[in-house]
Amino acid sequence: MNLLEIAISYRHRLSKRVKAYFWIVTKYKNFKKLLKDKNISDIKIFKIRLWHQGSHYFTGFLKDDNLKVFIKTGGKLNLIHREMCVLSYIYERCKADFSWAVSRIISYSCESTPSFLALEYVNAKTLSSLMKSNSLSNDDISAIIKQFIEISNFLYRYKLVHRDIRPDNILISKKNNIPKVVLIDFAFTVSIADPQFAELEVVNNIDTLYFLGAGYNPVPLVWDDAYSLYKIAEELSCNKYDDCLLDLKENVGRYEYRSKLLD
Repeated sequence: MNLLEIAISYRHRLSKRVKAYFWIVTKYKNFKKLLKDKNISDIKIFKIRLWHQGSHYFTGFLKDDNLKVFIKTGGKLNLIHREMCVLSYIYERCKADFSWAVSRIISYSCESTPSFLALEYVNAKTLSSLMKSNSLSNDDISAIIKQFIEISNFLYRYKLVHRDIRPDNILISKKNNIPKVVLIDFAFTVSIADPQFAELEVVNNIDTLYFLGAGYNPVPLVWDDAYSLYKIAEELSCNKYDDCLLDLKENVGRYEYRSKLLD
């Protein structure tokens, strides 16, 4: 990275931080009141360095049963309604014997300012952080790839395309020392087959969509969740789990979403 790139990166991070603190000073108090009306208290800011595009993150607790929740605001594009609908749709269809999971919705508001979604808190780490620390065992990796196959088959069955599957959007929790994949961030999920999940008009521009997928999609503006999962599995395994990788690779190309901006 040259000096100009370093300067631009620093300026970008500084701008994000200034905007975040301005929001805290001007709007945080009213936001906590909004959550209090929704029976959520003890609000804490969650990893301010991750705040981006007007989307902010918090933790809190339900007053009735002290359940910990994760809260995200809608951000500039205000995609809370889409994420809530997709999560509800998937949660209703997830079977108890699935190895993977999505977060359970606790509360939401699509009309408030800001809009927000409160999910049951998952005690987990992102797959990206686990990959960086090289802290996954061979058994962990094998179990994760098998869950990738389940996820790929599920999304294909219901004709959904997540569009932003990458290590930062995959949480790994552990129970009895067995890893469980929790897929997150369904705000940009679409479907060719289901009109309720058609492309969102608010993101129908190339600037928003071009980097969606973070390089784990086949090419910019084309998405294939099986391809994304396969690329991540390759990075995880270094080709040590050929049978699982082949099973996952066979799913690539079954269901692809291509932006109309390419037409």
